[in-house]
Amino acid sequence: MLTKTNDGTVTPAVRSQGATKTTSAKTRRPRAAATARGHAEALAAPHPGAGSRREVWTVRPGDTLWGIAANVLGDGSRWGEIYALNRDQVSNPSLIYPGQVLRLPRGSTAPEAHEPARPPAGQQTGGASKKDQKPTRDVAREEASGGDTFVYVVQPSDSLALIARTQLGDESRWREIWNLNREVIPNPSIIRAGQRLKLPGKGPVAPAAGTRRQTPSGGGPGGTLDPATLTPAQRVAYNVYKKHHEFLVTQAERLGFDVEIAAAVLITESSGTGFGADGRLKIRFEPHIFKGYTGRVVPDSHKSQDAEYEAFEAAKKIDRDAAFKSISMGAAQIMGFNAGTLGYGSAEAMFEAFSKGERPQIEGLFAFIEKHPALVKAAKQHDWATFAAGYNGPAYAKYSYDTRLAAYFEAYRHVLDLVKKSGTR
Repeated sequence: MLTKTNDGTVTPAVRSQGATKTTSAKTRRPRAAATARGHAEALAAPHPGAGSRREVWTVRPGDTLWGIAANVLGDGSRWGEIYALNRDQVSNPSLIYPGQVLRLPRGSTAPEAHEPARPPAGQQTGGASKKDQKPTRDVAREEASGGDTFVYVVQPSDSLALIARTQLGDESRWREIWNLNREVIPNPSIIRAGQRLKLPGKGPVAPAAGTRRQTPSGGGPGGTLDPATLTPAQRVAYNVYKKHHEFLVTQAERLGFDVEIAAAVLITESSGTGFGADGRLKIRFEPHIFKGYTGRVVPDSHKSQDAEYEAFEAAKKIDRDAAFKSISMGAAQIMGFNAGTLGYGSAEAMFEAFSKGERPQIEGLFAFIEKHPALVKAAKQHDWATFAAGYNGPAYAKYSYDTRLAAYFEAYRHVLDLVKKSGTR
């Protein structure tokens, strides 16, 4: 949906590119996130001055700059620092590719050092079935007819890394599986139960020494879900599940669409968290919205939440009400000028309510969707493009908003499958 400001300017109903992102003077850049677009392979040498293997990160399926920053810097909003160090190979922060070697800020503490995975010489591509099929029996493995490959039927809890670990004995060999099946896996972060994948070799092998074998159900010891087996996107999804699932289910069922839709919006907008590390409400100040209300320009670098609040405070000194209307806020990053739509008397009142907790923020998400029947319909039909256009604005494709929603929908659904199979809560 589009919303008109008081001066008649048409703007997206929800500013939905995340709470903290870098931007240039000419082009707003989206927060780093996984996409379902085609991937290219690229490898870059470690930083010449890097003296430790922990100062590089090899991108894996499902990785985002935000997720990497959360892992190695302890704060996803610091993704811009990683982006700044790797502009020579990352032209668009929304598009990073498995196999890329990214330089990290000094002092980073990656959970594990890992070298770039390189496919063996003479590796083939393609050759998998072009049509997804459901498993014909409970056994996930089937023998292939001839050649040094065998067929594996994807289970609900699987990822390429998990399949590589359990079937090939080495998680880093996921790229070999991807290269053999690119016809049916354009995005290595998204595989679906029932797909028949070719795996290299004549059959499954035992895990390499020192690696953990994961059961196909995804459950860890004692039937618990082990976050270490999840991709970064799935770990974010699991965190959203633990914090908000029951409430999300209640509200999604009330409106008649899948709970994964709501979770995907929260993950896309804010990684599912409405507050920064310092406890302040996550915001993004939009200079063009403020200029539309006041004619005044207040620049914002979008480098961090500190920068967002600095611009916000400067705007408040010029026009307090316009400043509150010009920020997106909370886990769903809803623009302040939508306060009336959500039932608030003012944008400042909405800010105060959202600052009290994430529940009012999520209530705001569902209230906004409910007020726009086209969004409800699109959510029910999994019409990502229509939903993205209504929630994010007509320029959604520029930021791959629709494909990011689809990817996070799958990540959350994957987590739900794991939880169901493992009996975890």
